[in-house]
Amino acid sequence: MNLACIPVQGQETSEDECPATEYTTTTDGSTTTEQSTTDSSTTGPTTTEETTTGPTTTEETTTGPTTTEETTTGPTTTEETTTGQTTTEETTTGPTTTEETTTGPTTTEETTTGPTTTEETTTGPTTTEETTTGPTTTEETTTGPTTTEETTTGPTTTEETTTGLTTTEESTTGPTTTERKKESTTGPTTTEETTTGPTTTEETTTGPTTTEETTTGPTTTEETTTGPTTTEETTTGPTTTEETTTGPTTTEETTTGPTTTEETTTGPTTTEETTTGLTTTEESTTGPTTTEETTTGPTTTEETTTGPTTTEETTTGPTTTEETTTGPTTTEETTTGLTTTEESTTGPTTTEETTTGPTTTEETTTGPTTTEETTTGPTTTEETTTGPTTTEETTTGLTTTEESTTGPTTTEETTTGPTTTEETTTGPTTTEETTTGPTTTEETTTGSTTTEETTTGPTTTEETTTGSTTTEKTTTGPTTTEGTTTGPTTTEETTTGPTTTEETTTGPTTTEETTTGLTTTEESTTGTEESTTTPTTITDGSVGTPITLKPAAKFRQPCITSTTVPVPTTNSTTMTPTTPRTTTSTPPSCRSCDVKCIATDARNRTWDPCPGETQTKNCSEGADGTEVWTCDCDGRFTTPQPNDSGCKSRWLKEALELAENIQDLHINQNITEMIRGNTRPNYYGHEIEDVLVGLLPTVVQKASNLTHLVEEFKPIADDVVNITYIVTQFSEPWQGLDNKNRSRFATILLQNIESVSFNLTGISSCDPTSSTRMEEFIHHIYLNETYFVTSALISNDVSDDRPEFPKFNMSKGTVLRLPPNWGREISGKVDWTGSLIDAEYASYILPLQSEGNRETIYNGNLISFTVSRTRSSCDSIDEDRKVELNFTNGPGVQIIFPHRVEAWGDKTANLHRDLKPGEERMAALGSARCVFWDTVNLTWSTEGCKVIASTPFETTCECDHLTSFAILMDLHNYRTACFIFGFLTHYVFLAAFCWMALEGWYLYKVIINVFNNVLPRRSWIYNLIGYGVPLVMVGITLLIGYIFGEGDVYGGEVCWLAGSYIWAFNGPVLIVVVANISILTICMVTAHRVRKSRQFPMLKRRVSSLSTYNGKLTGLQVAE
Repeated sequence: MNLACIPVQGQETSEDECPATEYTTTTDGSTTTEQSTTDSSTTGPTTTEETTTGPTTTEETTTGPTTTEETTTGPTTTEETTTGQTTTEETTTGPTTTEETTTGPTTTEETTTGPTTTEETTTGPTTTEETTTGPTTTEETTTGPTTTEETTTGPTTTEETTTGLTTTEESTTGPTTTERKKESTTGPTTTEETTTGPTTTEETTTGPTTTEETTTGPTTTEETTTGPTTTEETTTGPTTTEETTTGPTTTEETTTGPTTTEETTTGPTTTEETTTGLTTTEESTTGPTTTEETTTGPTTTEETTTGPTTTEETTTGPTTTEETTTGPTTTEETTTGLTTTEESTTGPTTTEETTTGPTTTEETTTGPTTTEETTTGPTTTEETTTGPTTTEETTTGLTTTEESTTGPTTTEETTTGPTTTEETTTGPTTTEETTTGPTTTEETTTGSTTTEETTTGPTTTEETTTGSTTTEKTTTGPTTTEGTTTGPTTTEETTTGPTTTEETTTGPTTTEETTTGLTTTEESTTGTEESTTTPTTITDGSVGTPITLKPAAKFRQPCITSTTVPVPTTNSTTMTPTTPRTTTSTPPSCRSCDVKCIATDARNRTWDPCPGETQTKNCSEGADGTEVWTCDCDGRFTTPQPNDSGCKSRWLKEALELAENIQDLHINQNITEMIRGNTRPNYYGHEIEDVLVGLLPTVVQKASNLTHLVEEFKPIADDVVNITYIVTQFSEPWQGLDNKNRSRFATILLQNIESVSFNLTGISSCDPTSSTRMEEFIHHIYLNETYFVTSALISNDVSDDRPEFPKFNMSKGTVLRLPPNWGREISGKVDWTGSLIDAEYASYILPLQSEGNRETIYNGNLISFTVSRTRSSCDSIDEDRKVELNFTNGPGVQIIFPHRVEAWGDKTANLHRDLKPGEERMAALGSARCVFWDTVNLTWSTEGCKVIASTPFETTCECDHLTSFAILMDLHNYRTACFIFGFLTHYVFLAAFCWMALEGWYLYKVIINVFNNVLPRRSWIYNLIGYGVPLVMVGITLLIGYIFGEGDVYGGEVCWLAGSYIWAFNGPVLIVVVANISILTICMVTAHRVRKSRQFPMLKRRVSSLSTYNGKLTGLQVAE
């Protein structure tokens, strides 16, 4: 045989080098040696041609040890008659109805319903469960020592080659032409089918609306798939291999074993496929719309070809398979066995399939609307080719050869071998099912775009490929199978080696997975944010050497490194854009550690990880676990504070354990004292809920169940109040929470205080040693001058004029008074409880509400008061006794709040000023608001509350109900008014001095030009300088303050320039003053010089005049 004529991946053979090949098969016994020649030439756009060669000759009529008759009728009718030791009947009717039933010693039942829903459960001697959910996720591939799977997807071209011990070559070329010796069937809608074997095969094909299939046996497989676009299948078996490929276009799969080779090629254009086994496999199909396949072997070969609206099913094995497929809308399949395996996959675009059998290989190919499945038995070779128009198939075996060629809407079915094969093809919504092996497996796949297959077993290899463009899969066992998958983004993958299985998944959402070893199973799930391969080819090979998997695209963040996978091991690399919590190696984009992330956390610890790293530190003293803080590639921490969710305080853990096992009605006093003695917080923000929801209610409930004596329960109440105080002692854990959690935890805290107080009053009413008149239990804790106090009171008499809470003078004056005649709202014996929380604690427990530029504070303690009926019986611990009092029709509850900060002035009359040393900011007297805590909306509300009176030192509120109350006031800080005033003052003074500079300049010009003092009067120039220059200087001052983040440029008592910004005024003034002094000096010197220069000529004139006068006088005297 000319080996050059064997198609090689990526090469083509010419007809000159590879003429028609003759195959000679020699049989002993009654069978003689025959030689058959196969030529391929097909003409016509919808012609189908097929050639089958084997130990016996196959023509349009199949002959063997048993007789086979084949009849093809009409464009829409198919008749088939199979004769042998037993009879085979098959009827194909119309484009709308197909029924198929196969019975045998072992029955398999399958039902498929719904246009897009399929559920399947397959169980075998070994149980495997797997669930995959996701809108576009396909996962699971299982390979065994004798199993190989391969999938080819892509809208364009797929090539696949599998070589074995013996080679058979078949080549068909031509865009739409197929020739076959001695057999040719043409027709646009023709269906041919031949079934031979020692047992009976009955098949019925029904239209695009109804398909039913049932397979039963000692080991039953049940599968049901429901959902708009979901198909699930589960297959378990000792040596099962399943592979599923889903995508918007094409999916191919091939599985090879010691004697099994499966191959599927789908695509709207060309598919080439060659399969060789012990005695068979090489096939080449070329042409834009044509697919040809030939499978030969010592045993049975099945091949099914379906078009864009075709469904194929093949069932082979030593037992009988009965299958019915109904309608394009519903598909149900159920397979049951000794051991049950269930797998459910839900998602808008997910389909899973499972095939079981000791040496079973399954392959599924899905296209835009096509789903194919093929299952072969222990010695079965299956091949499926789907395309939009033409499908050809040839199957040869020891005694049986069937061939069917159909047009653009052709359905073909072939069953060969000593066992029975049944197949059903349904309408435009495709469903394929294959059940193989001594243990029956049924599988149903429905949906217009999704098909998934899963095979599990003790030596199972699972592989799943998802993506909108490209999917690669190669699985090899002791017998190697090579596959190539090409698409618009080409991917080639080859795996060789007796124990190597390699799987790679690439696409816009890519997952890379490699499975090696005889019993290795790998699974990879990809999301929407995974690495994307470039439009170039990626090839992965495994020949017993390490393989390096590298991401095809760089992520800017997070920093992820490549993974090296040696053989035979199982490694999976999933690239996701999430930030790792543990320290990772620095990626190429973060190699430099020149600029570290350096910061100090709230517990005063320094962190300095390099960019791209996550630093880990032990939790603070008294806690177990670790904290982490991640530095991104830009040299900044990803979160404001380290992630301390992994820390657990030891004292809290011990307290929770003690609370669960409390026996002596008292929490460990040593723990309480140790907690109180700390000067820094010894718990974390996320643990506040553990204390409030887990510890305190447990203590109160168990203690209430254990005692009815006040003296025994009082220590419990003390401990609860102590722990509540501890929780509110430090602000750091609370400030690490968001406002929503702070509000929720604070509400629980108030409810816990109320609960323990009511339990105390309830026990008091049942304690015979307790006074029946009035008793008050006060629990208070002092820390410097701040405190946390609660009070519980029980009374038989509700006729008090105006009862007050609290009844002691330790509340700094905060008092709540009930209205007169409040007892009309309630009758009988009552309890009440109240609590006070210092304003400083309340400020970080309950979020404050600020509006605009107003800064709001608690200007008084938070007070809470609740009334309830006394417990009806000592056993009614969980009785709801709370009373809702409403005072809307008369005087309400009055609360007097002494101010923490003195208030003065109207809220619109004051300007911001600097505080003096030790001085607190003043509150705006007119801004007082009486509020209550709304436990439903978790916010402060003014509904039902109003201000009765307000002075600089206290405010009196009145509310028409009982709950938790507070007084809110604004602080004086009117930045807008101060800014405007400071801006105008700065500008006006600068303008004044600027005009002074202009006047000095004018005076200087007048003096210098003494003989020409007529200056041009250009007033617009002086106006521009006198008013424009000051405006520019003020703007520069504000800009500098903005750049350096100092918004308070104007401050002080008169909103003038603060700090160093005073030089924005002093500097220009100093320049103007110096300039004017200089001009004044110049003017004085000039004036002095002028004066001196004018005195000398006048003296000469006076002397000359005097001389003339003297001369005249002398002349007069002489004359006389």
